[in-house]
Amino acid sequence: MSLLIAVGEKKSLTFSSTDVRGITLNSYIFQGTSTGGGDANIYAIDWSKVYINITLRQNGVSKTICATSVKPLAQHLNYFNGTFDSCANAQNGQTLSLDQDGNRIQGCPLDFGCVINLRGDDSLVVELRLQSDCINNNISGTSYVEADVIEGVGLQYSTPRFSTFAINGGESKFSHSIGDNACLVSLQNISSQPTQTADQSPWQNARLFSDRYNVNDDIGQLATKRVSMFPSEVYRNQSFVLSAETTDSTQVQLDLFPANNRTNENYLCYTTYDTDAKLVATAERRAKKHAKKSIEKVIKG
Repeated sequence: MSLLIAVGEKKSLTFSSTDVRGITLNSYIFQGTSTGGGDANIYAIDWSKVYINITLRQNGVSKTICATSVKPLAQHLNYFNGTFDSCANAQNGQTLSLDQDGNRIQGCPLDFGCVINLRGDDSLVVELRLQSDCINNNISGTSYVEADVIEGVGLQYSTPRFSTFAINGGESKFSHSIGDNACLVSLQNISSQPTQTADQSPWQNARLFSDRYNVNDDIGQLATKRVSMFPSEVYRNQSFVLSAETTDSTQVQLDLFPANNRTNENYLCYTTYDTDAKLVATAERRAKKHAKKSIEKVIKG
């Protein structure tokens, strides 16, 4: 069962008894009929004005998976795939053509990168809030966002956590301690008018320290490393990955250009994970059970 949220609304939905790999968000935009509403080209949804809170209740413990606006999180999770553009460039000043019926559907997947097994009393609660101005005035009041789970296959050995930290506008320095079990660290710029120009970048220098992997790059080095991450040319504007390695004792220190560091545009984002003996034991028990059934099938022919 999916969740439908209209512009200006706040709703939540609880998922249970399934295997979840992520949450997918689809915006359904309908052409308006008021003055200006007949324009066949309208801006897509601004995911920075949509807020998501995901809470996992598992084995009697409640954990926050994420609590953030969608745009920096979506750019972080989709950095290495083609859906980055639909998540990042929705409001970059370019209009999007509607279909022949005057509609536009735009997807924004939030893939966890691992599976969460919901069994018994376990549940995943997804809460969404759409600001009233997340889509421009040339749309019908019937436009909405649909949220649903991305079902997965596999065993759960850990629980993912996603964090996004906005850097105050005008700051020249920023530091943050991430801690252990960091598996993806990125810098995300969510400007509505993104640029490829290096002299417009908010980032001057980025340093990441950890137990086994360190980074000390200026903006030129960040850009050069980014080119090597993709088989062909892609546009990630002023967004960069600092580390895709699993690290402990992780810390980040940033130097920024204050004039280019605008309020609510630049974020430190990272993925971490939790695990414990009970979670691993449950996964191992299920793995043995699955293996036993497979062997029995082979024996029976």
